[in-house]
Amino acid sequence: MQNVQNGVVTITLPSPLTVVNLNAEAGTTATFSGNVVTWNLATLDANTESELTISAVGTTTTQMTNLSVSAQLLANGINAGDAVATDTLTLNP
Repeated sequence: MQNVQNGVVTITLPSPLTVVNLNAEAGTTATFSGNVVTWNLATLDANTESELTISAVGTTTTQMTNLSVSAQLLANGINAGDAVATDTLTLNP
């Protein structure tokens, strides 16, 4: 994608994960509530990138597999569902 304007990424972590800390790259901001992170990108010009580090914790008594993490980008000209990414993870006791 090129020239993202007014970009907002919403990242949802699976239960029982809870976000404890965020580190958003300069020029961006991020907030969280429970297991949902909102990352405000503002504007990203062509050939630029930005990074967000999410620290989360979770407790389980048994191994939990195929937990799904999802991220969705909304911006000028990018509608809901146009830019979605998912991944899975395993949480061990």
